[in-house]
Amino acid sequence: MAPVPAPRSRRLAFVVFALLAALVLALDVASWRPPPIYKRYLVDENNPAMPIVEQRPVRLTYELSGPIPRSLSFPANAEPGRELFVRVTAGEAVLAEAVLAKPSMEHRVALAPAPSPTSRLVVEFSSRVSRPNLAPQVSYATMGPGDDGHVERGPPNRPGLEILSPYKGPLLVFEYGTWTRHLRFGWILALVLVLFGLRHGRVAPWALVAVGLCVVGASVRLWLAHYGINSSHYDADGYARNAQNLWRYLTVPEARERLVAWFHTYPHVQNSLAPSVMVAAQACGLAVTPSYVFLSACAGCVAVLVFHRSLREGLGLEAPLALAGATLFAVHAGVQRAFARPVTDALGLCLVVIGLDLLLARSREPRRGQLVGLGVLAFFLPLARPQGPAIVLFLSVALVALELARERRLLRALGRTVATFFPATLAVLALYLAFDWFHNTELMLRKARLYRRFATWPNLGLSLLYVVQALPVLWCFVRLRRGGGGALRRGALLFVGWMAFYVVMLVVVQAPYWPRHFLPLVPGAIGLAVLGCARLEGRQRGLALALLLLLAVIDVAWVESLIGDFPEPAFALWID
Repeated sequence: MAPVPAPRSRRLAFVVFALLAALVLALDVASWRPPPIYKRYLVDENNPAMPIVEQRPVRLTYELSGPIPRSLSFPANAEPGRELFVRVTAGEAVLAEAVLAKPSMEHRVALAPAPSPTSRLVVEFSSRVSRPNLAPQVSYATMGPGDDGHVERGPPNRPGLEILSPYKGPLLVFEYGTWTRHLRFGWILALVLVLFGLRHGRVAPWALVAVGLCVVGASVRLWLAHYGINSSHYDADGYARNAQNLWRYLTVPEARERLVAWFHTYPHVQNSLAPSVMVAAQACGLAVTPSYVFLSACAGCVAVLVFHRSLREGLGLEAPLALAGATLFAVHAGVQRAFARPVTDALGLCLVVIGLDLLLARSREPRRGQLVGLGVLAFFLPLARPQGPAIVLFLSVALVALELARERRLLRALGRTVATFFPATLAVLALYLAFDWFHNTELMLRKARLYRRFATWPNLGLSLLYVVQALPVLWCFVRLRRGGGGALRRGALLFVGWMAFYVVMLVVVQAPYWPRHFLPLVPGAIGLAVLGCARLEGRQRGLALALLLLLAVIDVAWVESLIGDFPEPAFALWID
């Protein structure tokens, strides 16, 4: 068996990852696109097509809050003989002129750099066709560009000029180039390191660091693509704004009364662990959103390294299996989505993986530090994620089961569990009472009920398929009955119990069955698959290992394809 990486090696790998991730984000943040023109990029179903007729050009004037875009992307219906003319200007400078003569869901017009700094961009659509039923068409958006822009139709500065916004506007996306796109080529190095690490166990942490850095690039680019189309992805659930308001509460005394009223109406103020960390970042002069992305990336890296330790040490698996499982975990589509994004998903996943790791370690070799770690988690989980209290409940039940299986003394198992979780639970309860977080929790549940239309059985099935992919092929080799091997059997029971508990919890509370809400199932799904591989030998194990690596490659390719083609779903309601 290959040597097990020392804890010091993993800690050093994390430090190197954090430094490199900070460098990558520092180089990339200047090119991050501003929030999108429209709050939501959907075609107006009532009036989807905007004919562009002669003498009635349509102009979008927009005040930029960031750099000049690299290109524009938009759907349009044009043909030879009824061409669509596109002109983009910034002040007196012409950044692009194009003639479009074919229908396309995704026309792209590249923009030249502005000769001087500018904050105003004008996009004009025109044609030489006078009849509306024959004229080329662009899409109407569901809403106008808001306070940062306006849309006009007609000759400029002449009678007959019509102001369309805030009710209408041409549907288009500003596209920006990011430095992290170069990390796509890092996948080759990551693959080489993973293949090398399959034979040399001590290389595994560094292979996972290389994989993690590539995931940072993919995750950031996917986030940019998401919020470039739907502004709600820019600061999902308002955690970054919460961090800014916490900082203002500490530094602007005259604003405290108004901020207290805002905190009272904010549904997620009880989950302020990540915003509290970002308050410290603001105290160091750092911007909130990049700090949030960096925090998520660090949490994602810790989750990957701890999951690798769980497979290698907690379950005692061989080095190739542990590295293959950890690699698939890191590049899983759901993990890539959350890895470097300003949401609390990566932080919550990290805490779940740490909790499972502590339980696995205790089932193998009980130590007092494991109980201390579980107690600390019981304090942080409710402050990190809305599902935190339910996860603490699972950890407490699992600890009782482990202690009971080990010592066969129910009262001692219950007493040890109470001693582990009661102080943290009492501290969290005190915070809820002191700040009236029960009111905010009720607001959160009321908000969740607005999305119950997504809590359908088809959505549940699709989200589970998104998580488990082809992994159930390997689950059938797992043994849960006695005689299946001590550590492996206990690990399998823990993973099965965790997955069953979490799915039942989501069904009971009727949470929206969105794929991101099923992210905590990923370590259990992959852990069971790796345990199934461990039951195989010879050629069968080689095929199972190849399946894990194949799924990893598919996940990488899938996420990269989503990044490259993501403007297309925004125009899914386009009617030809």
